[in-house]
Amino acid sequence: MKDLTREEKLVSILQFVHEFNITAYEISKNTDLTAAGISRIINGKIKNPLNSTVNTIYDFIQTKYIQEKNQNINDRGLLVSKSKNVPFYNIEFSGSQVKSLEELEDYVSFYVDYEPLNDCTAFVPYYGESMLPKYKSGDALGVKQIKNFDALLWGESHLVITNDNANNIKTVKNVHQHKDFDKVILRAINPDYAGDTVIEKTDILSMFLVKGKVELNQL
Repeated sequence: MKDLTREEKLVSILQFVHEFNITAYEISKNTDLTAAGISRIINGKIKNPLNSTVNTIYDFIQTKYIQEKNQNINDRGLLVSKSKNVPFYNIEFSGSQVKSLEELEDYVSFYVDYEPLNDCTAFVPYYGESMLPKYKSGDALGVKQIKNFDALLWGESHLVITNDNANNIKTVKNVHQHKDFDKVILRAINPDYAGDTVIEKTDILSMFLVKGKVELNQL
């Protein structure tokens, strides 16, 4: 795995602070940083914190909330580990240039062993509001790659990645049948995002069935 930049570590810090409800006071108790300074970073009042400060906070969270859980199963049967189970890719698909999961080896943060979803291809983070209330930002979606686009589970949620001809879409939507066999309909659940997106099957680079979700604070 590649070393994270300061900006990537800061994004991870803010994400995990939210997911694990970590307070500035807790971090300060376990580091040589002040709660006031940490709070200003978490609240976005300090835009460019020192590398050493970011590293200290990041290392504490990794040790306290990630590494200590690497070999511990929680009450939902989840196991976060370093072994080769189902990889969790820490990347926001919608803003990336990714065409397939095979390109994302450097973005594997950890591996998940969860019996109901162990046949998944990967876990990926979900961001956005178009699939509320089914999925919310911060959920880790267990996805399984689809090889045959002519045998889809209509009405189910899928992660869809398209080519240039379909505007390089990378999205999670419910997939519905189109009257034209060579096309599919992508549809949001949230009524605020109403409107169908119709794409050609030939423009789909990769498609994954969303088999389930796990909240990151369960990992």
